[in-house]
Amino acid sequence: MLVELRTGQTRASILDRRRRSVLDRLTTATEALLANQSVSELTLTTILDQSEIAKATFYKLFEDPMHFYRFVSEGLHDTLRERQVAGLDAVDADDWRAITNHLGDASIHFYKEHPAAVRLWFAIDSPLVLRREDQDSDVTFLLEFHHRFAHTRWHRRLPDPKTGIDVMLASFRIHDAMVALAFQQASPQLLDLYLEDAKKASGAYLEQHLEAGGP
Repeated sequence: MLVELRTGQTRASILDRRRRSVLDRLTTATEALLANQSVSELTLTTILDQSEIAKATFYKLFEDPMHFYRFVSEGLHDTLRERQVAGLDAVDADDWRAITNHLGDASIHFYKEHPAAVRLWFAIDSPLVLRREDQDSDVTFLLEFHHRFAHTRWHRRLPDPKTGIDVMLASFRIHDAMVALAFQQASPQLLDLYLEDAKKASGAYLEQHLEAGGP
């Protein structure tokens, strides 16, 4: 996932301080608003008022609000992956539980600090394109994950993705499904509890395959 602005620039290529300031203000305002509002409730006018950015300036950078949401979502994905990778080298590569606990804890801390990510990726009214890009981000991350741990004995016990089963990806989907279910059926105030349960559920699925030999 690489979102280009109307200027042809990407998040990584923006060097102009003024343009980066505009994007930071838009993103910060949107994340703050999404902490308490759904995507369908939030309007571009509200975002622009909160960030004190002119509509003309916004449309110099983005085609429409969905283009902007994709940009915000991309930044959140980058932050999540940075959190998951940070400190991973210090975890025992032969201990799959320690590794997946590290990933799960990083995810929990991220979602607590960035409730906007839950709104954008898991809420019932979240746009389909954002859900798809979230799933694509998982796939990209897991390609790097498989490469990192391919030499370990536990990784070699994973079913071959060529058989149609990617156990790690399935564990990510279980985690995300529980977060989505929790957010849709419970109050946001209970999200912390469901995040812990999502981690446990995905871990139990991995336990079945890596310790009990799988189905």
